Amino acid sequence: MRERIILTLLIFLTYANGYSQSPASGDISQISSTINAPNNFENEISAIRATAATTPGGWTDLLSIGGAADGSFNGGTDNSNAVNSWIATASDNSVLYIPPGSYKFNSTINWAGVKKLFLISYGNLYFGLNSGFIIDGTEQKLVFNGRLMGTNQDKMVNYTGQTNSGIWLRNGNNNEVYLNEVYGFKYAVRLGGYEMGQGVMKGTQYCKVYWNWLRRNSVGVYLSSDSKAGSRGCWCNENFFWGGEISGDTGIVFRKNSEQGDRFNGNKFYNIGFEYSGNQVPMRLAIWAEYANNNQFFGGRIEARGVKEAFHFASNCDNFQFIGWYWNLSYFANPGNNILVTGSIYEDITGVCVGNIAQGYGFSPNNYFNQRVRVWGTKRSPSIAKNLDKYPNMDIIWAVATDEKFNSPSASVGRGINFVEYNSPSNATLTLRPSAETINQTITVANTGKGTVLVTSENMGGQVSIAPGQSKQFYCTATKHIPI
Repeated sequence: MRERIILTLLIFLTYANGYSQSPASGDISQISSTINAPNNFENEISAIRATAATTPGGWTDLLSIGGAADGSFNGGTDNSNAVNSWIATASDNSVLYIPPGSYKFNSTINWAGVKKLFLISYGNLYFGLNSGFIIDGTEQKLVFNGRLMGTNQDKMVNYTGQTNSGIWLRNGNNNEVYLNEVYGFKYAVRLGGYEMGQGVMKGTQYCKVYWNWLRRNSVGVYLSSDSKAGSRGCWCNENFFWGGEISGDTGIVFRKNSEQGDRFNGNKFYNIGFEYSGNQVPMRLAIWAEYANNNQFFGGRIEARGVKEAFHFASNCDNFQFIGWYWNLSYFANPGNNILVTGSIYEDITGVCVGNIAQGYGFSPNNYFNQRVRVWGTKRSPSIAKNLDKYPNMDIIWAVATDEKFNSPSASVGRGINFVEYNSPSNATLTLRPSAETINQTITVANTGKGTVLVTSENMGGQVSIAPGQSKQFYCTATKHIPI
C-alpha cells in the first residue's frame, strides 16, 4: 500500500511539473500538449492520437525500441533498422513517435502500405545521400514537425551525385504527409507511379502534401511516373499540394517517362512561393513541365529578383491555370498553349502593373519561342506602349480605356475621372479638381508626351512634376463638406 501511494505521488508530480521526458510507449496523451507543434499540424496530431487510443498496438516511442538521438550530418547511431523493424511488426493503425532530438539514418525508410500506419516526428532526421521515406499503399499519414535532412547545403549549394528524395509518394492514393522542413535532397518531395513488374500499371493520385519550407533542394516537387518498356504506362494525377516556400535550383518539375500513359493532370498547388536557391543565388527555374495539362496553381508568388525564369512548358503542355498570382511580364517567354494567368501582372521588377489576366495561345511546336500571349490590361502603364518591342510575343488588350486624354498646354479634370493620359509635345499644366463631396478618390496621371507635366491638385497632394514616360497617382487626403 505504501509503495502504491508513493508511485501515485510520483506520477502526480510528473504531470504537475510538465512532461519533460519522452512519453513511455502506450501513452500518447502528452505529445500534443507538451511539444510546441505548428498550428496547422495540431489537428492531425489530435486525430492520430485518438486513433492510437483505440488500437491494440497503440503507439511506440522510437527510443524504446533501440533508437538513439545522437545524429548529425557527420554520423551517429543508425536508426534505420529500428524503424523498418517496427513497420514490419506493427499492427494496423499503430503510431510511431519520434521525440525531439537528432537522428541518423543510414538507409531509406520503406513505409509499406499493406497496413495503415501513422508517424509523428518531432526530431531532425539525417539521411545523407539516401532517400528519406518511400511511402506506398493507401491512407498512410505522416507528420514531420522537425526537419528532414539530406546533405549539408549551408555553405555551397551542390547536388552533384545525388538522386535521393526526402519524401517519395509512390504507387498509392489518399496518403497524407505534413512537412515542417525538407532540406538538402535532390528531390524534396517526389510523386508518381513506379512499375514494380513488367507490364503492371501503377500510379499516385489523391495524395495530399503540406509543407512550410522545401529549402535548398535541387527540385522542390518532382512529379514523374517510371515505367518499363512495353508497359501500358504509369500515372501521377489529382494530387493536392499546400505550401510553403520552395527554394533551390528548380521549384516544380513534371517529368514524362517514355512509357507514361496519362498526361499529368488535375494536380492542384496552393500558396507556393518560389525563392532564391541559397546564399542570394536566384532560383534557376520555378516550373518546368512536359506532357501535362489541366493543372492548377492558386495564390502563388514568384520572387522578382529571386527567380531567373518562371516557367518552361514543352509543346505537349496546355490548359494550366494560375489564379491570383503575382507575376512579371518577362516570365512569359514560354507560356505554353492556353495557359491562363489571373492576378497582378507586372511589366518588370519596378512594379508597374500592366493587367490582371494573361493567356498563352497559338502553339506551334516548330516555332516554340514565338508563341503568343494575350494580356488583358488596365492601361495604367505609359511605358508599356513604348516597350512592347521587349515582348514581341505579347498582345495587350486594354480592358479599361483611358478616362481622359490631353495634348494641349493646359487642362483640368474633376469628378468621376480615375486615369488621365497627357501626351503633349511640350511642357503642360494639369489641374485636378475632385468633386466637393469626394472622399478617398484616386486619380492616376500618365505622361506619354515629350514635355514635363506640372500637376496642381486640390486636396490630393499639392503640386507635382511628372517627367516624360512616368506616371503618378494622386489620392484625396481631405474631406470637403457638402453645403446645406
